[in-house]
Amino acid sequence: MLRRTRQDWPLIQEMVDEGTDMDDPCDFKNEYLYLKRICVDSARTYLFHYIDESYGESFDNLLHYYTELIKEKMGNEILEYYHEKKEDC
Repeated sequence: MLRRTRQDWPLIQEMVDEGTDMDDPCDFKNEYLYLKRICVDSARTYLFHYIDESYGESFDNLLHYYTELIKEKMGNEILEYYHEKKEDC
């Protein structure tokens, strides 16, 4: 089982930052879709550092766990970024 450590959180934050750089809020109809994309893609990228999708159900469970963790810890920041950038659309 993959164990999350304190050293992992800066890497996860980096993944989120990269996601917000790559995905333009103007391309999304609403904040929920943007938040979901950033959280899922960041979690997936983080997990690819350790395992690949061939782990099947285990990968899916970990993906869900890390997606929810990112949403919980950084969701407000992601949404603030979305609304700030959406004004420029």
